[in-house]
Amino acid sequence: MRLKHSSMLDLKYTKASDIYSVGMLMWEIFGGFPPFNDIPHDLSTISNIISGLRPPMLSEIPNEIQSLIKRCWNGDPSKRPTIEEILDVIKYQYRQILENEELSIAYDNEKKTYSGSRKANKPTNQTYHTSRILSLSEKDINKFVIPEDFDDENVDWE
Repeated sequence: MRLKHSSMLDLKYTKASDIYSVGMLMWEIFGGFPPFNDIPHDLSTISNIISGLRPPMLSEIPNEIQSLIKRCWNGDPSKRPTIEEILDVIKYQYRQILENEELSIAYDNEKKTYSGSRKANKPTNQTYHTSRILSLSEKDINKFVIPEDFDDENVDWE
């Protein structure tokens, strides 16, 4: 994956990056613990996420929601759903539960027994669950995003 130098260093939030975060939040809601809870939050993990690392899908997540989460995580931000699409899918799934007596009973039973009972992987001592600023230099970022032998002399970055 090659990215424009300034796009990595500007680190601007966009609607597409917010959608990626919504996908992670949906995963965390179903999982009951943060994604990547058991690996260090460092440059290697950032590199792996940029290269496509995603948390494993959990069997508790309905197939339609799994598909939605995967779309939120798409490596191409232009292929991620809009917030309106996300809301439509969630509303539709909720209506399906309410309108189907069998699903509604199963949903009520799951709510009673679930209450975060899922066991999280044990966090490493290098895992952080609060916001913090990573000190990243252009060299740090580019070493895992742009190959060292990449010649940018003839690239039109605009």
